[in-house]
Amino acid sequence: MSFRFDTEKCFIISPIGRLDDPADTVRIHVERVRTELIDAALALANKTLGINLCSYRADMQAEARDIWRAVLKSILSDQLIFVVLTYDRPNVYYELGIAHSAARPVIILKDSRLQRREFDTYHLQTISYSLGEAGAGGQSTDVNLPVEELANAIVETYRKGEGDVAFDTPVYDPLNKQNARLTVFNKFLDLKYPDWSRLLNQAEKSIDFVGTTLLDLSKVDNDHFLLPDGNKTIKVSLVDFISFKVLFAGLDVTVCICHEDNPSLESTLKGSRAGVDPRFHDQVKEEIDWSTRRWMAVAEAIDRHDTSMLREFSFARLREQVAEPLPQERRGTFRFVKLRHGQVKFRMTLTDQHVLATPVLYRHGRNSGGPAIRARADHAFYQAMRGELDHLLEVNQDHVMAVVGPGLSRRSG
Repeated sequence: MSFRFDTEKCFIISPIGRLDDPADTVRIHVERVRTELIDAALALANKTLGINLCSYRADMQAEARDIWRAVLKSILSDQLIFVVLTYDRPNVYYELGIAHSAARPVIILKDSRLQRREFDTYHLQTISYSLGEAGAGGQSTDVNLPVEELANAIVETYRKGEGDVAFDTPVYDPLNKQNARLTVFNKFLDLKYPDWSRLLNQAEKSIDFVGTTLLDLSKVDNDHFLLPDGNKTIKVSLVDFISFKVLFAGLDVTVCICHEDNPSLESTLKGSRAGVDPRFHDQVKEEIDWSTRRWMAVAEAIDRHDTSMLREFSFARLREQVAEPLPQERRGTFRFVKLRHGQVKFRMTLTDQHVLATPVLYRHGRNSGGPAIRARADHAFYQAMRGELDHLLEVNQDHVMAVVGPGLSRRSG
């Protein structure tokens, strides 16, 4: 089974049935559960979340040579895990135990007619369904496909993400904890916008962006970031996203780009495209200038909360879809800094919960082509990146171009 590049996979733990018998009742049952219930609920949830979740079972992984390793990888890494307890198959309970020990986001389903509750799973929240199949006495039950209930559970579970402890008990660390705390992407481009958006939406206090120019992130037509609003999700540009988080959620946001006169800029670019195209250095400086203009305009718009100003950044459209902003004293602070001192070694998104960093490498003229590292706040890499940013901000206190927020309003010319 192949997936689109923007697909977020959901693994189904279930009985499989006989692969060589198309009439096998178990196989028919679990396929109907997938198509008629799970996929129907995913279609509704995708509209709410603004993403593309897609389900599959182990027997649908045609490319997998080692099926057990493929199953284990799916349980430990896919976005959501569905578990079909019907038929009481040992493999299902075994794989469910792995998912729970790894604190993975799990949704459990059971046939209301076929399933007896085992003691170990009796306390777990489940969603019951009925396909209207005949029982042992030949009596058919009414069809009950709780698509909307399952869709709501998908939205809630997806937004919550995986847990920090196994079995909801603080004394147990999750299986695969080290990998869960730090993830390496071969390329920054391998990171999907839903993943990036979820990282940003999990921030509770602050979001910081650091890069050489961050010009792409200042573009107003880049409506790829997902902003939850009640029972729906809005696709917005990062500029809209930042404005919302400052004015409506009370978060502090800092944007840092390289100063045109930073002595390290030339050495940072040397060995990349600048080594082949001498105009590349001038192009980057021009991008810094354009980026400066845009981020300064964002600061002014947030400061004034002027929809005529914000309309340039399509924020007026956003305001029509969300609640009123917070009172002035509860709003967050937006700060724009140009780094005149110190070297920008990473393009970085840093929140109070996570860091996403891409190193600046000579090999890649644009660091989106290089590897990316995502780490949680309890990882040493996060602490190192937080220290880097704190140092850069400390040595560039005289190069804060704009800071706006409750009781604050300062913008350089």
